Amino acid sequence: MYLPGLLCSAGLDIEINVIAKAVRATTEEWLWPDALFRNHLPAFVKKGFFAHSVFEDFLAECEAFLITIESKQ
Repeated sequence: MYLPGLLCSAGLDIEINVIAKAVRATTEEWLWPDALFRNHLPAFVKKGFFAHSVFEDFLAECEAFLITIESKQ
């Protein structure tokens, strides 16, 4: 059972609001996902969750995407 169900079964009234924010690749907000990918995904490679080539391909696709976005501005 998930937390909302547990809270309701305990007699509590809950309200759930979904908040989403879309960011563009050329804004400051985009920096944290990029940093996350570059800083933390290598640990997954090291632990054997996926091959280093997959990580390199992922970064290459991200960079190609950024180049495409920047060229359209």
